[in-house]
Amino acid sequence: MMASLPAIPLLNRASLCALALLLAVAAPTFSAATPASAETLQTGIAAMQTGNVRDRLVFSGMLDADFVSDYGTFDRIAHTSGLEADLVTTLNISSTLNAVVRTTMRDGTVPQAGDGNTWAPLHYDGAQINWQADARTTIMAGDLVAGSGYFEYYRYKRSAAIVSEHSLRGVGIHRGEILVHAGVATDTAGEPGAFSVFAQWTRRLNENMQWSPSMRYTMGIPKAYPFEMGIAFDGQFDNTVELKARVGMNYWSTNTDPGSFLLVEPRYTYEPYFFSATFFYIDKGEVPSPNTPRQPFAWNKLDDFLLQAEPGIALNSTFSTSVSLELRNQRLDRAGDMSIWVLPMLYVYPAPHAQWRSFCGISKPLLHNAPGYPQFSLGSEIEMTF
Repeated sequence: MMASLPAIPLLNRASLCALALLLAVAAPTFSAATPASAETLQTGIAAMQTGNVRDRLVFSGMLDADFVSDYGTFDRIAHTSGLEADLVTTLNISSTLNAVVRTTMRDGTVPQAGDGNTWAPLHYDGAQINWQADARTTIMAGDLVAGSGYFEYYRYKRSAAIVSEHSLRGVGIHRGEILVHAGVATDTAGEPGAFSVFAQWTRRLNENMQWSPSMRYTMGIPKAYPFEMGIAFDGQFDNTVELKARVGMNYWSTNTDPGSFLLVEPRYTYEPYFFSATFFYIDKGEVPSPNTPRQPFAWNKLDDFLLQAEPGIALNSTFSTSVSLELRNQRLDRAGDMSIWVLPMLYVYPAPHAQWRSFCGISKPLLHNAPGYPQFSLGSEIEMTF
């Protein structure tokens, strides 16, 4: 939500950011759980997989808050803020059985797509039961969350390109490298109440490389047979080069066009220097399908074309800096959407598993009749896990 300066309760937002920073600095004092992967936060099965349940009641989660000021060509000023706070409570009943309850506070999509509310309400986000049948098999039931092909790019870090993050109420099994969920979808493609099946197979080529095909098929939507499918590759070469690549497609019905996309994200590290890049292209067709890749929760559409390069340097263990150079096009079929962005960034790591990122944005539309002056913005984001 955009608003003029007088309408924004800056004191409340500053207090929120201060609270986020305080929590981030205090994060190492939490003894209930260690930072975990997205799958661990969603399912709570990591302790059972290791066979070591140290605590009966475990709390884990994530906090992400940001504030962005848009100054235009210094002819206006507008502010947005966003918040996502997720808490996962895991009750370890035994070494093979646990129960998970998820709650969330969400205000838009972080970063740079917040709704600007002073405070976000607390919502129940699902519950599930996990039973480890043997060393390689976990059976789960309840509100199951999944997604595949996630971005590394900072603006889309919550977005999954192949199968958008979704939840369904049903049963699932995780057997070795295979994961399957089946049940009534609660928020898949914006059509609640349909039956959905999600499947993913993770094939490890060696200890540093893996590829993973995945798909989702949804039934019960009138005159539509939506599915998404694709393949993700994650690899590391010589401890200096990382590569993430995703390719996939989506289909909805005969009344819409099938879509396809390509996402490639390499990263090179030669301490103290690093370089990362993102190339994303999506072909939605003339009549885009509703299940085209998008940001979760807010369902914001992704750019049709994105080319980003970010060289940087780690100054020490606490500070690093970089410059993100970006070429963005929101809609390839619409004139006037191409723009170039330059964003100097400063990263601060005040504590383990906490990051504070500040940036200055300079953008310019690439049109012959576009305004001659660049547009400016400032922003700050803090993220922590515990």
